[in-house]
Amino acid sequence: MLLEYNTKRNLQSLIDNRVPEGITIDYKQALNIERPRDKKEFLNDISSFANTQGGHIIYGMKEGKGIASELCGITLENADTEKQKLENLIRDGLEPRAYGIHIEPIILSDDKYALVIRIPRSYNPPHMVIIDGHRKFYGRNSSGKYPLNVEDLRVIFGLADEITKKAKEFCYDRLFKIKSGQPPVPLLEGPKYVLHLIPFGSFRPTGNYDLSQFSKDHNNLPNIQYKVHDGRYNFDGYVTHKGYFNSSDSKPTHSYTQIFRNGIIEAVYMEYNPSAEGKINKIINLDCERMIINAMKKYLDIQQSIGITPPVFVIFTLLGVKNVRIGRRVFSELEPIDYSIPFTQDDLILPEIVFSNFDNSQIEQQVRQVFDIVLNTANLTRENIT
Repeated sequence: MLLEYNTKRNLQSLIDNRVPEGITIDYKQALNIERPRDKKEFLNDISSFANTQGGHIIYGMKEGKGIASELCGITLENADTEKQKLENLIRDGLEPRAYGIHIEPIILSDDKYALVIRIPRSYNPPHMVIIDGHRKFYGRNSSGKYPLNVEDLRVIFGLADEITKKAKEFCYDRLFKIKSGQPPVPLLEGPKYVLHLIPFGSFRPTGNYDLSQFSKDHNNLPNIQYKVHDGRYNFDGYVTHKGYFNSSDSKPTHSYTQIFRNGIIEAVYMEYNPSAEGKINKIINLDCERMIINAMKKYLDIQQSIGITPPVFVIFTLLGVKNVRIGRRVFSELEPIDYSIPFTQDDLILPEIVFSNFDNSQIEQQVRQVFDIVLNTANLTRENIT
């Protein structure tokens, strides 16, 4: 867990307590990024923290033998402009992009600032410095930064693979619970659309988030399609659904959204048949692609709002769809498309999508590629459904 150094008093405590530099903190007396070699050195430092344990770089702090000694400050003509310049350099100078980095100018006097850069440990490492032909990876130990060798990179890539494995295992476990009658709310019988959004950082030991905004207004955690009627805390986090938790005649529902304390979102939706109370349509709605796209946008916005940083691992699953066909709505009823064929598998766990940022502009294209598999499995293509 990264400590906060966001006040002059916090920074002074580093001097008072004789805190030394180390793997998670570095002191810099001056900030220079005008020359190409200065930019390269700056990015080397940033990448070394992101590729290791994360930490803080504090500009405007003198050190003696590695121990904080004086809060000398740096001169900034315009703190906001300087902050923007550094953010642009970090954005353009690392590959892949590093997210969650926070730059905080702290006023020390009329013309002096300390500049604190907070770099979280990355969950999409390793980050390579790419500037002026310089393409290298850096890590960090107690002595400072160092170039990563092949073995170091192999370990880092292995950690990324381990996170992917954990994300898939989590998803499979949740799908089993839903199918075996252990969802957070009772569900009706029938085909289900299941959406999981799993941040890579969810599996860190301290990966819990504040969910109070949802208890204040359960509409802040919408369902995929239906209006939310109620919400409550449960063991895993917070859940909303279309029914009412405290109703004496509470019945199984056809829609819910669960957000876990570690930021993972699970949403389930079923095609309710309004002409047959308590029944679910045994047809997959062709429009579910649009529903899922809209839901992803909402849920990624929610994850960003509680402080989650990318990447986010997204899996869409169709559960219990054996012998079910794809159809489209005709007036108020779902009717199967004539040339579609029934699914032969009970569950369709579609290939994962990885969002490396919260830019919604790529969602439709990525979902389209995945949903093409659903169409093809039902003997359909984009061309014969238009």
